[in-house]
Amino acid sequence: MQHKANVYNILHKWGSMTAITRPVRCFAGHAIGAGFVRTRRELSQRLVSFRYTLRMLFMVIERFKSGDANAVGERFKTSGRMLPAGVTYESSWMEIAGAKCFQIMEAPSREALNEWTERWSDLVDFEIVSVLPSAQFWARETKG
Repeated sequence: MQHKANVYNILHKWGSMTAITRPVRCFAGHAIGAGFVRTRRELSQRLVSFRYTLRMLFMVIERFKSGDANAVGERFKTSGRMLPAGVTYESSWMEIAGAKCFQIMEAPSREALNEWTERWSDLVDFEIVSVLPSAQFWARETKG
């Protein structure tokens, strides 16, 4: 189950685009912050802050051991992505030559990706880098 917070969907579900007077619940039922959310702006700020404090983003660079994507593509067609619980695929890009794939994954920690990388380790070498959205990085830098 993916736990994506979407401000519009939450507001639409509750039938209000102007005010919310009950606690916001998402991410498997956890309340977003303490207290009540009263405006769309406050809701949006809490969702962004909550999402990135509990989940981390990772840039995954896959280098195919055989140098081409065919073996990886065949396994993907038969078995899917084979992600463990708590890990979410966001997006990916292929190198034009087809020897590398760049993915953005979301997970509670770096260790949560280990089970997934082990399932593909016979075909792929992994480099995993923790990343932040640029806006969050610069907001953090200006505060401290």
